[in-house]
Amino acid sequence: VYVNGTFNMYGGSISGNSAIYGGGVRIERTIKGPVFNMYGGEITNNKAASSGGYGGGVYVNSTAFTVSGDVTISGNTASSKTSNVYLESGKSITVGGKLTGRAESIGVTTASAPAENSYLTIANGVKYTLTEDDLKAFASDSTYGKQLNGNSVIFTNGDLHIHAVCGESCTHNGAH
Repeated sequence: VYVNGTFNMYGGSISGNSAIYGGGVRIERTIKGPVFNMYGGEITNNKAASSGGYGGGVYVNSTAFTVSGDVTISGNTASSKTSNVYLESGKSITVGGKLTGRAESIGVTTASAPAENSYLTIANGVKYTLTEDDLKAFASDSTYGKQLNGNSVIFTNGDLHIHAVCGESCTHNGAH
């Protein structure tokens, strides 16, 4: 599915497809501003076909990918590696409501890795407050840690902590 307008998915399955980017769904920046709202359903067993492809399940190069409900995005590949939701640099997933599916049902790969002792935001609650249950829905397609940071889900490369005095978040002891 190449999203060039608004695509609302309420259930069903996108499976067994192949494309260079986004074997299942591709959300690309365009003049019209594509929107993909996934309220349920599954995107599984798709692949990004070429050696330079990304996002076997969903390729995100837009700011308009929202998930809620019983969502599964897993079992997708790119270049023979796990690649479910691929987020280009600076992109994230919007969580618009409670995620009710099974744990680790949304696999995520990021274009850039979090630097050592740092983190990347992969999802944000918008008009919805994220909980530990929502956090469980996300999985790193790599080996990063994950946790809530305010109303965001982050992947960490090191253990994140928040300074009690200033409120800054960081992943190492000597930040400030």
